[in-house]
Amino acid sequence: MPIRDPEGLIVGFTARANPDVADARTPKYLNTPETAAFHKRELLHGWSPTAAARLAAGARAVFVEGPLDVAAVASLHRDDLVPLAPCGTALTDAQLDLIRRAGGDLARAIFLFDADTSGPRATVRAWERLTPTEAHTARGAVMVGAKDPGELIQTGRGEDLDAALRHAGHLTHDVIDHFVGTTPTDTPEKAVALARRLGDALTRLPDDPETDVYLAGALTGRLDPQTVYDILANLRSPIGADTIVVTDDGDPTSSTRRVVDPAVRDWLERQAILISDRLDALVADIEGDTPPAWARSLYRPPADARTLAVWRARVRDVAAYRDRYAITGTDPLGPVPPHDVGAQTYAYETAKTALKKLIPTQPPPAPTAEQADQLDTLRRRLELARVQAVRATEESPQPEMTTPDPHMPGIPKPGM
Repeated sequence: MPIRDPEGLIVGFTARANPDVADARTPKYLNTPETAAFHKRELLHGWSPTAAARLAAGARAVFVEGPLDVAAVASLHRDDLVPLAPCGTALTDAQLDLIRRAGGDLARAIFLFDADTSGPRATVRAWERLTPTEAHTARGAVMVGAKDPGELIQTGRGEDLDAALRHAGHLTHDVIDHFVGTTPTDTPEKAVALARRLGDALTRLPDDPETDVYLAGALTGRLDPQTVYDILANLRSPIGADTIVVTDDGDPTSSTRRVVDPAVRDWLERQAILISDRLDALVADIEGDTPPAWARSLYRPPADARTLAVWRARVRDVAAYRDRYAITGTDPLGPVPPHDVGAQTYAYETAKTALKKLIPTQPPPAPTAEQADQLDTLRRRLELARVQAVRATEESPQPEMTTPDPHMPGIPKPGM
């Protein structure tokens, strides 16, 4: 498959290994090595003078991962789309500039990377390289039941590929989904840190209430939506700025906007990271060969990676409660806090729920002192009865065994 330079001259090639031939020694792709004319970080699969002209005329760039994906999108025969792919690298600034110089509008571009672990990371890197205006309106397409566009075409699902491109959503939403889905947010501190991280990234874009609502929804169950809105407002507000508030009668009054000082914010984020690191260390200690006494009744770490992640999150909830409220002893949660404690009661219930999933079975309750005495008396009686039965057997007379006379009638003589 040829690779062309900005002028349309062929300067390199790429080849795909036959997928029906399984050989671990064979690379998936073979590319032309770097030469004076071929710089893969500056070129795109699918580029040609025709593609450049269509982009200048208003067609939308569709970024995919490889040359076969370019061919898959091209097989839809849509004049409004120009499929393009990087040459074995992440999408680069030079490759994006190639589109801009041709008159293409990256604010209308669609990004459709593979549905695997590397695809979302490629989406994030591409989003970070777009200008704020471009990133604000660029689109991200999602495939269902296939790992890449080529698979959709090979399985006769071209209509699904066409629908995914026609109904592409906000690329920014895909970025939010990636970070929310891959970043631990099992503690309030971690959830706040993630909201601030995403908020910092969103502040470079034009304000978009729809994206704010989407972020708050993505963090539902981790943070209250109003907390997310407050974080975004603080990140977007200049320190010390006054807000003009217009009352019902039309009189403007000056009201100081409540914001967080950057130094305080940085301190809070550092504390959140320190807490997270400490909890990681506690979980690692419990996961080790010699867990602390209170954790020895828990399930041991499972071998399956997905189940292990769930196990660690639950252990983290219990360890966080013990650490925060200085619980000691072998009881995992210690005494039940009073119902009016508030935050501790909520943390206790969270840890209690996690603990139920970590203990195989609840041990039977310990007997009371009276029950213990009764059991001991019963054991002694049973033992006494057993000893008496043995003695009685030993002392009873045993019948004498006599050897029969071989000459008595009825007993055959030897040899007869």
